Amino acid sequence: MPSATPSHAQERVGLGLVLTALQLLVYFAFVAACCFDPGFASGAATRSGVPYAFLSGLAVIATGVVLTVVYVVLTNRKEALK
Repeated sequence: MPSATPSHAQERVGLGLVLTALQLLVYFAFVAACCFDPGFASGAATRSGVPYAFLSGLAVIATGVVLTVVYVVLTNRKEALK
């Protein structure tokens, strides 16, 4: 008979799904901005001519790295308390 409280593995899966959904939201917002606003992809964000799309793409990648660190820290903290 399954217990009423979620196991540690179930909590990790839930956290992983939430963080994955957040990453997908960020990614698809970036794709939508590039598709539906052509000026976004070519508009320069700095005086050196770096386009907004490039900086936004870096932000998408950075978001993935940050969310990975959040996942690792939270799951390792739970493991340490176990």
